[in-house]
Amino acid sequence: MAISSAIVTVTTTATQVAAGGSSDAIPGSTVEVFNVGSVEVRLGGPTVTTANGRPLAPGASWACDLISGNDALWAVAASTGSLSVLQIGV
Repeated sequence: MAISSAIVTVTTTATQVAAGGSSDAIPGSTVEVFNVGSVEVRLGGPTVTTANGRPLAPGASWACDLISGNDALWAVAASTGSLSVLQIGV
């Protein structure tokens, strides 16, 4: 099982934060994001906006499972923010 970590800069354009396995035949992964920036970040799919995404306040964290290679987590913010991303099982 592989583990990866990264700091991802989030801007006003949707940014892919994490992706599932390399194909639907390979099980996905668990991803945890921690908002290390000073602005709220919104999480969702590739069409996430600051109006429709799941809010993640500065200092807050959230985890989810990316089931297949087609799954991905995206983020956007009203101004530049930062997420610490830990992904297990890719």
